[in-house]
Amino acid sequence: MEKLVILWTTGDREVAIKMIFMYALNAKIKNWWKEVEIIIWGPSTNLIRPEYKLITF
Repeated sequence: MEKLVILWTTGDREVAIKMIFMYALNAKIKNWWKEVEIIIWGPSTNLIRPEYKLITF
């Protein structure tokens, strides 16, 4: 298995940060997969609008 495709469908900000992004990042950093792709679909599209801050530091 060389490629991981994550289908991100939830509009829940916490799920995106604590599950989708965390798993995708670790899968790439720890070489669990050679390629990691996130597909944004449905309610998750509302979280990537320019006016919405998904992650703040």
